[in-house]
Amino acid sequence: MSEDITKLFLSTYNRLDTLLRVRLNADAKTSHAKLIEKLAREDVVVMEVASRLHAFRALRNAIVHMAIDGETEVIAAPHAEYQGIVRLISKPPRAPSNLPSANPEAHAHRVQRSILD
Repeated sequence: MSEDITKLFLSTYNRLDTLLRVRLNADAKTSHAKLIEKLAREDVVVMEVASRLHAFRALRNAIVHMAIDGETEVIAAPHAEYQGIVRLISKPPRAPSNLPSANPEAHAHRVQRSILD
């Protein structure tokens, strides 16, 4: 079972890595840490979870680089939080379509009133 958890974790990591590279048009030479840092400057969702992503990145590196003969040894069992974060980044929440808007010539008190109504 713990091998399944590790495989799921590594699959999720690889999915995020691909997503970040596509969004940033980054090549294979760019480190995962750099990808997180760059996208955190552009994306508020990534910015809010960047420290967690770095923790998961470190966990992935420990799992992969401590493997013996290609076998991954479980040193920690990540939970569903990581999958949730990747889902949030891949499909960020959208603003409601019924938000009031204003043009530059609108009077502030009218805009406020339309928001409060």
